[in-house]
Amino acid sequence: MMGRLRRLVVVGVAAATVIGLGTRAMATAVDASPAWGVTVGTASRPLFPGTDATVAYDVRNSSSAQQRLHAATAEIKNDGVGVFDTRTGHYVDDCLAQWFQVAPNDAVSDTDVAPGATVHGTLRLTLETAPESQDACQNLGLDVVVTAG
Repeated sequence: MMGRLRRLVVVGVAAATVIGLGTRAMATAVDASPAWGVTVGTASRPLFPGTDATVAYDVRNSSSAQQRLHAATAEIKNDGVGVFDTRTGHYVDDCLAQWFQVAPNDAVSDTDVAPGATVHGTLRLTLETAPESQDACQNLGLDVVVTAG
């Protein structure tokens, strides 16, 4: 089971569109409006069952006026059951989305952002240990979706 799980690679880099890095990592930034630009950094380490990693992100005010950034949220792209594998472009229903948690470590919220300014935050990604085999999660490229608004 868990002993057979060798390696998981998680987050890469994102801009306002999907950008793939290497063969196993991808992230997506989704803007609540075109006035926000979101960039997601690289995970601090690969995930194994029972471990976590931190990921930095930036939210940039792309408009010409000051805006209120109410929040930035994140989730692993999934179909309600399995996670999306960026390597194959398919959902992997045997790698359950519920095993992955994305939580703010240093959350961005209720902040006035000047035109062209950037606000920094970090997320914590966790792969929980499950009683069943998590082998289907090996070597997946996870897609972290960050939404700013």
